[in-house]
This record gives sequence, C-alpha cells and structure tokens, in this order.
Amino acid sequence: MILYYAFCFIVIICGVVVIHEFGHYIIARICGVKVDVFSVGFGKKIFGKKDKNDTEWQLRILPLGGYVQMRGDENPASLNSSEEAKLDKNDKKAFYNKTLKQKFAIIVAGPLFNYILAIFIFAGVAFFHGIVFIPNIIDKVADNSPAMKSGLQSGDRIIEINGKYVDNFIEIKNELALTLKPEIFLKINRNNKISSILLKPEIKQDDSNKKNKVKYVGIVAIAPQTLKLSLINAFEYGITESYRISVTSLRALGQIITGHRSPRELGGPLKIAAHSADAANKGIMGLILFTAFISVSLGLMNLLPIPMLDGGHLFFYIIEGSIGRKLPQIAYKIMLYIGMFILGSLMLFTLINDFIGFI
Repeated sequence: MILYYAFCFIVIICGVVVIHEFGHYIIARICGVKVDVFSVGFGKKIFGKKDKNDTEWQLRILPLGGYVQMRGDENPASLNSSEEAKLDKNDKKAFYNKTLKQKFAIIVAGPLFNYILAIFIFAGVAFFHGIVFIPNIIDKVADNSPAMKSGLQSGDRIIEINGKYVDNFIEIKNELALTLKPEIFLKINRNNKISSILLKPEIKQDDSNKKNKVKYVGIVAIAPQTLKLSLINAFEYGITESYRISVTSLRALGQIITGHRSPRELGGPLKIAAHSADAANKGIMGLILFTAFISVSLGLMNLLPIPMLDGGHLFFYIIEGSIGRKLPQIAYKIMLYIGMFILGSLMLFTLINDFIGFI
C-alpha cells in the first residue's frame, strides 16, 4: 500500500511539473527559441533521444519534476547569470535575444498551462461525473454550540458571511476558517425572511491533528447532491474553482505572513504525499481532483514575485518594460541570492513542519 501511495505522489507531482515545463517549451518553440533539453526528472540521465528539432528528450533517475533548457540558458533552473553577456547577440534562436514580450510569454506559459490543466480536469469531472454540491442549508445544530447560542436553527440558509455572499457549504467553511475577527456576522434566510445573526466561534483542538487549533461553530450541512453540468457550465465551474482555490490560498498565505495564522499550516513534500494518500483512498476521482488542486497550487506559487521562480522573472520583465532598459547584472545577482535564501528557508521550514506533523 505504501508503494501505491508513493507511486500516486510521484505521478501527480511529476505530471503537473511536466505540464508546467511543456508550457514553457511549446511557447518557446512558437517564439523561435531553440530548446536544447526537455527533461523529465532530475539527477542521473537514464535515457535521452533527440528529435528532428534537435531537442533532447531525457528521462532522469529522480522523477520528481523536470526542466526545460533553452539556448542561451546554460543553467537548467533558468537562473540569470553572467552567461548572458557572453551570448551571440545575433543568434535569433537564443532566449535572451528575444523581445521582452516574447520572453514574458515563454515564462508565463508554465503557470498558465497549470491553470489550463486544472480547468480541464475540473470541467471534465463536472461534465462526465458530476460535482458534489452541498447547499448552504443547516441540517443540524449541535447542543450548547456557538451556533445554538447565536440562535441558528435547523433549516436556516446562510446567504452571507461578513457581507460576502455564499451559496454552498464549501464556501461557508472557507469563509469561517479565513475570517480573522472573533465575531462573525451572518445573514440567513429563515422561512423566506432575511435576518442577521452574530456568531462567536470557539477555538478548539483539531480532531485530526491535536497540534492544530480550529474554529468550532457546531453546524451540520444537509446531504450533498451530485450535479452534472452542461459543457459550457462545466468549463465555467472549472474556471471558478481554480479562481476560488487561488484566492483562498493567497488569503491564507497573507494571514500567515502577517502573523494572523499559524505557519505550521505550511506543508512540504511529506504533507503533499500524505494528502496524496488521502486522495488515493477516495479512489480515482479523488486523485484526479487532487491533481487539479496541486496544478493550481504550482501555477500560483510560480507566479509569486520571488527570484528564481517564474514570477520573479516576470517581475523583472515588468520593471524593464516600465523603465525601457535592462536592469544591471548586479541587480539580478542580488535578487538571485535573495530568492535562493527565501526558497531555501521556505523548503527547510516546510520540511521541519512535515517532520513535526508526523511525530
């Protein structure tokens, strides 16, 4: 069973990263950039074959991702370095000789392909299988719970949380979890009459992880429904769901950075592997939906303006476009070291969090 979970983890991570790199590859080819290497995995090369465009397609021993190496980029991780100064400025197939718009398009294509993958997965599930929809209606209210004390009743339909419209229980759960205020203002529909309620959640230990604390309200949703959507509505759902995951993730990240949420919620590869196992236990549909979630997360993470990530490159290109000239090489080097420090620290911190969570 452990081997099965490990296999699922590798397939998901490798799959979304390869799609990400394929985005860079295909737009680079369209822009006339020579792609020297497209590698699946890292470490020692175990297979390599060149195609008619002289791109070597490689398979490496550690199948946890991959990379694209373009002409004029000697570093597979696409780091800016002094190598740029040594390039042949007349080489029309070199990445760094392309226009700012072309370079921007090539870099943004990676995250964009992750979002496209997620949208197609969500849309496919909604069209062929159906989505689980939990109406925003309360089925039960726990005795002596914050919900009961606030006056919530079975049959109430929650329509707003702190002024934000909600139409299903997933949105209700997310809003309750991300709201920082100790008091939450709800607007409910009870017997076709709209009224306002002040809710004061309690902070309790998470039943699934005693080291974490969660908000306790004490309401249970009515039975979920499975809805099959039309093709157009399915793609609309795919876009909406990808947007919802992005916004929720950014809100949570912002709360962690500002100290309003515990940094212990950040997870690394071990936590992702654990969630992969949970998804695998839910069957093939769980794995498919988890793949879409990871694809959105990877695309969003790479858009963050951190040097070494795609977002860092895009940030530089935006600055260069604004000032009308290239930044000095020293600026790239300084930001590169800052990016290495940020990513290195983040990787170390998430690994420590993972180990603490498994102890």
